[in-house]
Amino acid sequence: MQLNQGRLAHAQGTGTIVADRDFEGIGETLRLSGLPSAESIEGLAERIAEIVMNPALKREIMHKNMNYIREFYFPNQTRKHLMIYDAIINSAPLPVVDKRDIDYYKHKASMDIIRRLAA
Repeated sequence: MQLNQGRLAHAQGTGTIVADRDFEGIGETLRLSGLPSAESIEGLAERIAEIVMNPALKREIMHKNMNYIREFYFPNQTRKHLMIYDAIINSAPLPVVDKRDIDYYKHKASMDIIRRLAA
């Protein structure tokens, strides 16, 4: 079964090692998160065999995948959207939300916006 982004996100969130062919953005997501992808079934089979035969590689892949999940999981993405929303409604400069060295996860404005929207 070929993956779609929703199935991929769900499987990644469970810590499962997901492998698929490189198509429609799936391969890019898999590569960014350290998971195996390839353009052909044969190439994918080779990557899977490499992981099965190398427990250290499997641990490395799982670790990289979990870091990717932590960065892109729903609450963090929501905070980024709220930061952008806050900048727009306050006519402020748009924040940088795609740099890994910026601590946007603890942005105070996000909680202020959530409180205003909930009121």
